[in-house]
Amino acid sequence: MLEGKTALVTGSSRGIGAGIAVKLAEVGVDVAITARQLESLEETASRIKALGRRSFSAKLEVTDLSNIREAVASVEQNLGPIDILVNNAGINIPRPATEVTEDQWDQILDVNLKGAFF
Repeated sequence: MLEGKTALVTGSSRGIGAGIAVKLAEVGVDVAITARQLESLEETASRIKALGRRSFSAKLEVTDLSNIREAVASVEQNLGPIDILVNNAGINIPRPATEVTEDQWDQILDVNLKGAFF
């Protein structure tokens, strides 16, 4: 059902995002993986390729609309049209809510909401 599709997974250098990307590859999906640092994607890319699927790594800052457009265009140029999008990128600032600054709150909203929306 998913075999031969192409997915883009944001925040896929580690944790849940890496796990989702690898699982998609296990079921036959070619996977574009993204993170703020390209070198952090090497292990995930290797795991996908070891499963016999294509992988493409793109630098992506989900709060930067021009970077989003560039990354999507690059993914589509290298893997073809995107069939599946996993908006996994997110951040948290682990501290009591009463200690979160306005700038930190804005950063959380930009990544977790704006990033997922755009």
